[in-house]
Amino acid sequence: MFDDTHWMDSSSWALLNAVRGRVQPLLLVLTTRPMAETDPNFSKIESYLKDLESLTELTRPDIDELIRNQLGVTGQVEYTLSSAITTRSGGNPFFAKGFVTSFVEQGVLDISKDKIELAEGMRIADVDFPSSVETLITSRIDRLPVADQMLLKVAAVVACAGSFTEAQLPPMLKAGGLELPAGKTILAVLRSLRDADMLSCASSKLGNAAFGFKHASVQAVACHVLSQELKLKLHRAAAEDCEAQYGALADPSEASGELLQLLAHHWRRAEGARGDGLSSRKAGTYLLLCGDRAMAAASASEASLHFTEALEIATSLESQEHEVGPLLRRLGECHVQQGNYTAAGKCLDRALVRMGGEEVALLQISEREVKSRLDAVRAQQFREQAIEAVATPLKRIGSLLRKNSKGSSSKGSSPSLLRFSSCSSSASSSETGTPRESEETEVLQTPGPPPSEGKDLKLMELALAYELMSRVAMQEHDVSLASYCATRALQLGQQLEHLTPVVARAYASLCLTSAADKRQREALRFKDLALSSCKVKRLC
Repeated sequence: MFDDTHWMDSSSWALLNAVRGRVQPLLLVLTTRPMAETDPNFSKIESYLKDLESLTELTRPDIDELIRNQLGVTGQVEYTLSSAITTRSGGNPFFAKGFVTSFVEQGVLDISKDKIELAEGMRIADVDFPSSVETLITSRIDRLPVADQMLLKVAAVVACAGSFTEAQLPPMLKAGGLELPAGKTILAVLRSLRDADMLSCASSKLGNAAFGFKHASVQAVACHVLSQELKLKLHRAAAEDCEAQYGALADPSEASGELLQLLAHHWRRAEGARGDGLSSRKAGTYLLLCGDRAMAAASASEASLHFTEALEIATSLESQEHEVGPLLRRLGECHVQQGNYTAAGKCLDRALVRMGGEEVALLQISEREVKSRLDAVRAQQFREQAIEAVATPLKRIGSLLRKNSKGSSSKGSSPSLLRFSSCSSSASSSETGTPRESEETEVLQTPGPPPSEGKDLKLMELALAYELMSRVAMQEHDVSLASYCATRALQLGQQLEHLTPVVARAYASLCLTSAADKRQREALRFKDLALSSCKVKRLC
């Protein structure tokens, strides 16, 4: 049984759908609220469901039963009372219980005769019904003890996705200059809030119990009533506390996805109107890490949300303009993973312009101009190849001389240095499909990890954007644009210090474009080069 599946990420839906397809027989019970965007894998699972029941709003008899259970009374509920609660709550059980609790606290209900009715002398018109759900929650918060109110409001700021732990609260209280009354403990107050139906207890672990807000509206209202100054202080304190945990890790890559999301959440909200942008920059950094982590877990829809928020920050801060292009590239990749090629093309087109790959957006130029650019790129590669053809023998002679000087007794061997040509018109493979080293390899690139900083990182981002754009163009049957982008991706990938997977993928794209243009010999050559570059230390 899977409860609250509206919170599930796309990779979890994909896993569940894969299990459904492989495990038979299988009984699945899912509960979910209506979702604004339905995951494709949920739609696939939904088509196999035998019984699908939509829970509608509670009717008046349902509300009567709910009120009896809440108050522990078996008798009848006064008709005018239950009708008013049903209407005002919209049939929502949480809101209906809130009205009942509010009436009990105000002393307007009489349950002494094992019936639920208005107190003597009261009429339904005399009952002060809150005008909205927010007003209802605010009035209930106002009637809580001072300590309960204070801790509820602090927890509303600390909680990310509605949940928090007992251990998170002490540093927040200190940061806000707040203290509980003498004799009160955090756990005791949290339990009091649970009993007041404001919180629910998710875990009672000694010293670090976990709690969650009973409803998102409770958290929203409790947070809203805090002053902006105090909210900024609390968010900054929470962010600094999480950052201390992050900094204490031996390897930052070991940070949990939950910790990264907390860092992004709190830094994003710690920036005041007159801030210097530091909090926003930090939020952008952690949102980028969250997005990359989600992409690694095949959760493209979640990654897209993180990258979109990071992009909003980058475009609003002049100091972060250099991040706009790489973020657009990542967003484009998210769309590619989700099969949304139109949106992917728009993002990648903007990324190429932002990162200096193109002066004018590729989607705005004619097919003739694209072909002209492709011819220019190929001509440039031919020129480079001609120069390298002269220089390569000299490099090899120098390499042999260096090996000679080290002596022939050396037992170690250096890794092979490879670079594959994309423009030679000669055959590139033997009958077995293996590239002939004398014709297709040059001593230029060595296998290694992708770059993490500097000029090579910028080249890598640009190469990735071109390679993704090539895939999008092929999906749109624009072979000329696909060929141009794949050639540019290969050109840039070969400028990197180390041989990386983008080179193999560029060759694979060129194989497809050549086959689409019915250049079979060239397609086979690119296929061989793609496979050969993959085999080098298993890059792909």
